[in-house]
Amino acid sequence: ERMRHLVSLDLRGCRSLTLLPEGIRVRSWIDVANTGLTDLPWSLRSVRVLWNGVQISDRVAFDPESITVEEIMREQNASVRSVLLERVGADWFVDHAEATLIDEDEDPGGRRRLLRLPCFAKDDYFFVELPCPSTCHRYMLRVPPDVKTCQQAVAWTAGYSSPAAYRPVEET
Repeated sequence: ERMRHLVSLDLRGCRSLTLLPEGIRVRSWIDVANTGLTDLPWSLRSVRVLWNGVQISDRVAFDPESITVEEIMREQNASVRSVLLERVGADWFVDHAEATLIDEDEDPGGRRRLLRLPCFAKDDYFFVELPCPSTCHRYMLRVPPDVKTCQQAVAWTAGYSSPAAYRPVEET
């Protein structure tokens, strides 16, 4: 009963949580990342919905099947775009965006792919897809169109113009 009126509610990672009680009130925000929730009760309709700290719509949180490639490509906010990609999965996105594989390799962190994605506007987009070494979360980072290898792309994201100069001892 004392949990009926909350300032915020962080439910991240509560995969077995599938339902919240009607009448619960949260004043500020609720983070629903990686929960079993498929909807919010009516009493929470006006609360901000977060996914790992990023504000998103209820639709993105509870209906990821409605997310489109075009929506992801047009999203300006990198954090929101990352959540959209997480919700649909990198493989789904690459398949549905009709991406072309330019290069693929593996480093101690895992598999990396350099991809060309057709754009809805001007030039095609080029991304390197790689895992975060500490969280294993997969990211897609935009790189310039003249990049030809995964090694060159990763070096560019770290600020190196020469892939040979980018030799990290350890990534964290």
